[in-house]
Amino acid sequence: MAAATEFDAGRYDVASGHLNWVLKNQKEPLVQALAAQRLAVVKLQQKKYDEALSALDTKVDADYEALLLETKGDVFAAQRKAKEAAASYEQALAKLPKDSVGRELVQMKLDSQK
Repeated sequence: MAAATEFDAGRYDVASGHLNWVLKNQKEPLVQALAAQRLAVVKLQQKKYDEALSALDTKVDADYEALLLETKGDVFAAQRKAKEAAASYEQALAKLPKDSVGRELVQMKLDSQK
């Protein structure tokens, strides 16, 4: 929550610090996945694409891999790397349950890269 407050205020370095702390100190799988994804979003906002991709390389439970893959696609899309973005979105779709509410959004992102 502290990271979100800092992000909303445009204090991205402070938000990154909070999220890095979470990644180092919290071992709950969902918390780890959300912290990695949100750290990548902070880095994406700063146009620090390599750092965003590095955050997304965090090992997470299989249940949360789609979230990181979708965000990885967003990073590639921001870099105008359509082929890499599409591949990440396709991987995310493959990992999402068929009844997931997020499938339509990921599919729209994938379609926009073609």
